[in-house]
Order: sequence, then structure tokens, then C-alpha cells
Amino acid sequence: KALKPETSLNESIGFTWQPSSAFSSSVDFYQVKIEDRVVLSSNFTGGAGSPFLAYLASQGLAGTTGGRYFTNAVDTRTRGMDLSTRYVWRQDKDSKLTLTGGLNLNQTKATKIRATPPQLASVGVTTPLFDLTERTRMEKGQPRNTLNLAIAYDNGPWSLLLRNVRHGDVEAVQFASATPAQIAALTPGFTSYLLPTDPVSANSQIVQRYKAQWTTDVDFTFRASKNLTLSAGATNVLDVFPHPTAPTVVSGGTVFNGGDNAGSLPYLLNPTPFGFNGAFYYGKVSWRF
Repeated sequence: KALKPETSLNESIGFTWQPSSAFSSSVDFYQVKIEDRVVLSSNFTGGAGSPFLAYLASQGLAGTTGGRYFTNAVDTRTRGMDLSTRYVWRQDKDSKLTLTGGLNLNQTKATKIRATPPQLASVGVTTPLFDLTERTRMEKGQPRNTLNLAIAYDNGPWSLLLRNVRHGDVEAVQFASATPAQIAALTPGFTSYLLPTDPVSANSQIVQRYKAQWTTDVDFTFRASKNLTLSAGATNVLDVFPHPTAPTVVSGGTVFNGGDNAGSLPYLLNPTPFGFNGAFYYGKVSWRF
């Protein structure tokens, strides 16, 4: 079907509190509903000789083993809260200590999922239009809570910033189509989900949960003049890496290809809120005209 524009309804309410010039705080609650959300469909694939591959070949895509497309597949609802606080302790006119904290809580739900178009079934596709892999990526592929704590110290031309961020846990589908017996024999630490259309005894998707992690940033700044500023620092200075994805395993004679693609990609990018490149060090020279 041709794409149509999304429609959304945004609702929010917030409060602020500033009992003194040194302390301030605010909290915001929000809800965002999106209808006909444009998303990528499931990844449709087929084996050699399948009607799906024959269809792709008939469209001039010989040798292609799968594909996906943008579609208005779901309606979603996101609810959340943002809390921020700030305290400034002035020691004298040239020095101050600033403490800041921020907390975000949010949850996204797919409230409606469109049925799989009959055109897909007619070419042998059995995967739902928006399957559990895509739904998990949307609903649980980003942290539902993030905590940000920072300390900044300014003394004349010098500044020091130290920031710690806690990224909440995320989830991603790692193994597909495993029986309950096979799931029980796999590496522990996974959460299994039945496909929405499967009976209890049918195959399941296995979802890996990545636990919450902390990252630390540090920045030193020297304001040499009103025009020249020098900075040096690092993001993720402690060189924290995300939890590795599930490796390829063999259970009951069946090979399950985990999210690491046989070891070539040990970290899965999509549910990793701070990337997988480790520490990043920098130096900056700024000139204000």
C-alpha cells in the first residue's frame, strides 16, 4: 500500500520549583500517540526454490534472498517523565560548584499492528508484517530509564566537568524458532517469548536482555582569553563496552545463529544506547569572533 502521513497527539504537563537562587528543579510528564506510524516491515526471506524468491526474480531481483519495506504498520503510544535538578554552590565570585541530575522514564507500546497483506501470503511469505523482532526493537530496544548525574567545578578560567550516565536495560531477539526443549538447553540468561500466533507448544523467539550499564565523561576547559578556549577530555573514559550478543550455539543438533553473526559482530548496534567503540578522547581549540 502507498504510504500515508502519520498523525500524532501530544499531551504534556510540567512543574517547576525554585525555592532559592541556588536550587531549581522541574518535572515533565508526557504522552505521545502516533497513528499509522511509518516503520520498516519485518525482514522477509525465502529458501532456494521458494515462491518468494521466484517472485523477486520475476521483478528483476534475481539473487536477492530477502527484503523489507516502509509501511504504516503500527499505532504506538509513548508515556514518560523527565525530572531535572540543579544546585549551584558559589564559594566566591570566581568559583562555583554545580551539581545536576536528570532522570528519564519512558515506555513505548504498539497499540495496534496491521494485518499481514494478502499479497505477501500469495508469494509464500509466512512472516507477519511487523513481527516480534521488530516489535521488540521498537518497544524494548532503547532504555526505559536513563539517569544522568554531573558535577562541574569552575574556578576563574578553569572548568572541570565529570558526568556519569546510567543506561537502562534493553532487549533484542537473538534466536528464532526454537522448541521449549531447545530453549532449556541454550545458554542461560535469555528470556523466551512465544510468537503471538503460536500455540503454547510451538516454536519461540529467544530474546536477550542487556543489563543496565554506566558510562563516564570528563572534560577540562581553560578559557585563555575572551576569544580563545582550550578543552581536553573523553567520553566513556572508562572504556565501557556493551554486553556481547548471543553467540552461535548448537542445541539438540540444531544450529542457532545468534546476534553476533558467527562472531563477526560481537556487539549488536541497535539496542546499544552508547555504541560499541569504547572510549573517545578529544582536544578542542575554540576561537570566538
